[in-house]
Order: sequence, then structure tokens, then C-alpha cells
Amino acid sequence: MGSHSKGRFKACTEDRISGLPNEILCHILSFLETDVAVKTSFLSHRWKNVWTKVPTITLWDSDYRNSFYRDRFGEFVDHVLLSRGSSDIHRFQLHCSEFEDDSRFDAWICPAVERNVVELEFSVLCYLCEESGMDWEDWLYEFPRSLYMCKTLVVLKLRLLSVITITPTLDCFPSLKVLHLTICHTDTDSMEKPISCCPVLEDLIIVGSLEEFSYLEFNISALKLKSLLIYLEPFGRDKYNIFVNINAPNVENLESWIKFWRPIL
Repeated sequence: MGSHSKGRFKACTEDRISGLPNEILCHILSFLETDVAVKTSFLSHRWKNVWTKVPTITLWDSDYRNSFYRDRFGEFVDHVLLSRGSSDIHRFQLHCSEFEDDSRFDAWICPAVERNVVELEFSVLCYLCEESGMDWEDWLYEFPRSLYMCKTLVVLKLRLLSVITITPTLDCFPSLKVLHLTICHTDTDSMEKPISCCPVLEDLIIVGSLEEFSYLEFNISALKLKSLLIYLEPFGRDKYNIFVNINAPNVENLESWIKFWRPIL
């Protein structure tokens, strides 16, 4: 093979991506789910710790179906958070459809808060309790207080069976502007209390089921709110009484979709 051919072959096989600055590599990896980003550490020594600097974490337990692999998921989440050291986390997405050990949720959420999380998305799908034989009323996860006090948190998206009742204080969620709540079993407290803790809230989405209730009344008071969407879907009853009292003088976009209802708005 001639020298010209060898030079052209070398140019074609040169690893230019690995030569990019860490900031660009982290930006590329931020579009991947975290389990995929972690696998890049096996590419070469250059890539070994790049994933630990990525400002986003996206974790799903959908690939961990049986009890053995569910435990492995918990260990993997622990590994991801411990490996990052003190690096800031801009966006933290944690989706649990199979993982049942809620005692570990605090150990995963608190480090995100400590690392100045800006966007937090946390979901526990509603069929978790059905598969474990647990009554949904017995599953009321209480978020750590540090989450309410987080000064960097701007976006919070929750998909839960229910939300534990919290006592509003003036210093709760001081920077939160976007709140999306999907609650499988809706009651007044789970709808009202989180909203009342957000002094600068601008974007609110409420999605819920009225399966257990024929009567529901809740208040939405958010003086800086600009966009509000309410979607409630009843099951098993013909008639519902729903009272929604809204105090949002600056709202610009309002959408409500409540099936089979007798509204008083």
C-alpha cells in the first residue's frame, strides 16, 4: 500500500470526537439516557469519567422487571449519584414503574437538591401498588423538606399515586415557576397544598383521576400564574360535583377538561 493510501486510511480512522473538549462531549451525552451515557466509559481512557460531568440524569427502571433486577436498578442509581462527586445536576429525571423500595427515594432526591438541581421529574406509576397488593392510601411518599427549600429548583414534574399533605410556609419552593402534577388518586390536599407553596408559579398542569370521589373541591391561588391546565377523569360514577376556585389574576391561558362532570367553577 502506497504512502498516500496509508495517509488517507489514517485520516478516515482518526477519532476526532474524543478530541473534542469535555463541555461539548457532555452536551452530546446529555441527550442520552444515563445508562447509555455510562457505557461510553468503556470506549477508552479518554471517556472513562466524561459521563460523570453531564449536567442531566435520566433514569428509568423499565428494563429491570423482576425482583433481582429491581435491586440492581437501585444499586445503579446509587452508583450514578456517588460517581458524580460535587458536579451540579441541572435536570434529574427518575421514573419508577417497578421499583418498590420508597425508603431509598430520599437518598436519591436529596443529592440532586444538594447539587443545585433546576429541573426535577419524578414518577411512580400507579400500577405499582396494584402489583404489590398495597392499598394506594397506604402509599403516601413524603418528600424531604430540603426539596421544598431548594432555591435553584425552577421546574418540578411529579407523577404519583398521591402527594403527602404538607404545611405551607413562606419559604417553600422560592424559585419554582413550572409545576406539573399527575396524581392517580386525587383529593383536596394532594391538589391544593403543593400549589399553595409556590409564590412565583407561572405554569401549572394538573392531571388526575376521580375514581374514589364523587365530590371534590380545591382552590388554586397563584398571583403570578400565566398558564393553567386541568385534566380530571372520573371512573365508575355518573355524577360528580367539582368545585374549582381560581385566584389567578394574571393568567393568560386556561384549559380545563373534566369528563362527565357537573361543574361549578
